[in-house]
Amino acid sequence: MSGLSYSVDIVMCIDGTGSMGPVIDLVKANALRFESDLAAAMEAKQKSIDNLRVRVIVFRDIFVDRDDAFVTSNFFPLPQEREEFSRFISGIRANGGGDEPESALEALGIALNSDWVRSGDKRRHVVIMWTDASAHRLEEKAGRRLPGRAGARG
Repeated sequence: MSGLSYSVDIVMCIDGTGSMGPVIDLVKANALRFESDLAAAMEAKQKSIDNLRVRVIVFRDIFVDRDDAFVTSNFFPLPQEREEFSRFISGIRANGGGDEPESALEALGIALNSDWVRSGDKRRHVVIMWTDASAHRLEEKAGRRLPGRAGARG
């Protein structure tokens, strides 16, 4: 191995609107499998991740779902909190939202404001977005404030 320590933070933004119903189980399966897929890819490169954390942001439509538009987790250190991460992912249900577009840009803004890892020789911060809809235009959001950095799990 390289002798360097790798710290990786991943934020998964998942569209939780009703239109995701036909694919939400596939998205959840991909999210749950991501850790092992990443480990296999790193092993193929003869590298390892010393510190892996994953955060989840489920988003809907802030104009329709208001206070229920975002459900966020804190970072889950993996593999230590794999069971808690799995429970969070398993609890995602496709519901809400209005017509297209949805609040993907707001979810991205929340993701980018995460409490990213600062330790390790090499740090990687990654955002993954799963959605089937376009995003509201930024101009629609002028003067609006995004929800906080990290909400309660659940």
